[in-house]
Amino acid sequence: MRADISNTQASVAPQPNHVLVVEDNMIIALDTEDNLRSLGVSSIAVKSNVADALAAIEKRVPDFAIVDFNLGSESSAPVARALAQRGVRFVLATGYTDIADQLEELGAESLMRKPYGPDDIASVLTPAMR
Repeated sequence: MRADISNTQASVAPQPNHVLVVEDNMIIALDTEDNLRSLGVSSIAVKSNVADALAAIEKRVPDFAIVDFNLGSESSAPVARALAQRGVRFVLATGYTDIADQLEELGAESLMRKPYGPDDIASVLTPAMR
């Protein structure tokens, strides 16, 4: 039985230690942070605008990011590009459907539709290794 457990663990990507959440809605940001903590993420940076997110990336490159595409009057495309340039896995979060065709261009792994919950976060956080 122990061999089965280690085989299962070997097929899953490691849990990220540091996650960047870029979200301008405080309730969604806090809920996402709580969900990440409950999933075992030890370090989370929450930023609500492009400038702060880019500064956070410069200070400490995250292992993973959840990025809201529409941040009030600005797009998080510069954040997505900065993450992609550094090889950081990230998903775009949105309540809109009009960005699905931009995932590849921006370097996002997938699109997470709002409202999302703990199961959605868990499914993108540690996908099976390819």
